[in-house]
Amino acid sequence: MALLRRRQDMSKIMALFAALLFVGTLAGAVVAEDDAEGERPDRLARLQDQVEKRLARLADFREHMSDDADKSRLDALEARLEVRQAKLAECAADREACKAEREAKREEYREATLDKMIARTQAALDRVSECRADSDCAADEERLTAIEEKLSERLSKLEACQSGEEECKTPKRPHGRTDYLKDQLKDRQSTSKDTPKER
Repeated sequence: MALLRRRQDMSKIMALFAALLFVGTLAGAVVAEDDAEGERPDRLARLQDQVEKRLARLADFREHMSDDADKSRLDALEARLEVRQAKLAECAADREACKAEREAKREEYREATLDKMIARTQAALDRVSECRADSDCAADEERLTAIEEKLSERLSKLEACQSGEEECKTPKRPHGRTDYLKDQLKDRQSTSKDTPKER
């Protein structure tokens, strides 16, 4: 029974840190964007050439398929490549318009990602409050306060970034394991070794 309670306590503590770390993993996604169209003429030309070669290979493959073969997947792939080809042609014809569209999509994506990061950070803060109110939670007040301060600081920065109050910088992902978390993991591994396995 004591072992079960200990494992439950550990699960709650791990959940708190997982929430904090998950917020950090989202941070890197703020600037993640497919720059497939590119701004350099040489890159755009290479992409157009790649699409043309893929379409040619598909056409050659289609020629050697039997009449009764299922071509639905081939048709879908060909359609996607043709859409891609048309988009690249538009960018080649009007590079500035293509760049403006890409920037608009980037901003839309950034805003959506910030919303998710803020929601996740607030959820992590709620977890801290829940643990503090739960007498069975093994995390001590000092640790909870430290986590809460980090989350509150991150939340303030995200909200300031979203409102335009300050220049946005992509938050760095925190280290995957703090010293405290390492100690907790060692303790759990030690407990696991001491517990006799069922045969």
